Amino acid sequence: MTIKRGIFQLANDATNPVTAAYLGKPVYVKDDATVAVTSTNKVVAGVFVGFLDGDTSKPLVDTAHALIVPSTDTLTALTFTSGGATGPEVAALRAAVLAILQAQNLVK
Repeated sequence: MTIKRGIFQLANDATNPVTAAYLGKPVYVKDDATVAVTSTNKVVAGVFVGFLDGDTSKPLVDTAHALIVPSTDTLTALTFTSGGATGPEVAALRAAVLAILQAQNLVK
């Protein structure tokens, strides 16, 4: 997968639109040209950086932070089944990954 880095003007989702309240927060891929404030696929398009000339139909998104974010349910279920790693190692890894994602405001 190739991710273009930079600031791009994308279409705003009509159902879950990006608003000024989301400035500096992650926004999610709706389709190949549209972003939204929520998404079931958890693919972060990037960070919302504003609107060009006040046009709220086309948010500006910095894709330097684009990535796939697992849900907290996925992190809760994190286990190693083929290496025998269990117990405190798994709990510590889960806690570390969750803390990193929360620090970046990528999961709650």
